[in-house]
Amino acid sequence: LDVEHFWIQIRSILDYAAAATAAAAARPGNVPSSSMNQLVNWLAKKPSNRDRLGADLAAAVESLPDLPLIKGVRDAVVHHGGLTLVFGEPTEGLRVQVYRGNWNPLLKLTDEPTTMVDFRQLASLLLANELLFLERLAVVITHRLNIKSIGPATIGPGFDILLQWLKRAQQPAA
Repeated sequence: LDVEHFWIQIRSILDYAAAATAAAAARPGNVPSSSMNQLVNWLAKKPSNRDRLGADLAAAVESLPDLPLIKGVRDAVVHHGGLTLVFGEPTEGLRVQVYRGNWNPLLKLTDEPTTMVDFRQLASLLLANELLFLERLAVVITHRLNIKSIGPATIGPGFDILLQWLKRAQQPAA
């Protein structure tokens, strides 16, 4: 698993969701479509932007909790020389930290000071939140566009790993 690649992909998924959201907007063509960050910032800028997007889509977009963390880490790694370090032995789990600037750690699971996080727990939490967000967004978009069926669901091999991580994250720490 490439920890840095995870941040790029999880952010890219949100940018694709922004394009789908803009296409389903109450006033398509008047809504930013190139990135979720741009869409979130645009939505917060003026109350009239809620009308351009539509209240239902605006509520869905506003329900995304992790964008600042995802954007911050991805931008640090891709644009600002952020450094991803993996700690310990593979048998000890996947403990990581992303640093920027003066060794400022970017990843935290709690308010406690920490030098590393369990990547499997953090990735599971972020992916679970993102999947829930995408589900809420899909419900609004399919309703808005009157889509009756999108066909049978398929699950790729990566979901097996995610499922393992989610099961481990539910277990109490040893």
